[in-house]
Amino acid sequence: MELSEDEREMFVKKKEEISLITSELLTEKLSNSEKLSRMNQILSILSTLESYAKPDRDLFIFQDHVNKVSALMQTGMDTQLLISIFCSAANSVKFDISKKGIRIPFLIQIKELIFNKNQVG
Repeated sequence: MELSEDEREMFVKKKEEISLITSELLTEKLSNSEKLSRMNQILSILSTLESYAKPDRDLFIFQDHVNKVSALMQTGMDTQLLISIFCSAANSVKFDISKKGIRIPFLIQIKELIFNKNQVG
């Protein structure tokens, strides 16, 4: 089923919104709570995009990543690298305009980095 022109515009606006929020996360001095708030905004946008994808597409990895960043922030650990990876992954989510689904290219790398960082720390 093909998307309407309004739906296409919504997708473009949502992708632009993700880009703006990730830019804030990467360039502005934000408190931990502000960082988590911005990451949760991105999760909300991705959830909207996911609703147009096939049911077999799952963006849970992003939610899981935010939960891990939040937990690590509580321990005082520097999470900027993990936030950068989250931003790159969020900006790289691709979707087909014809409702064929979305692709999430960084998922395996995110899991590996978190696992390796937790092993070292």
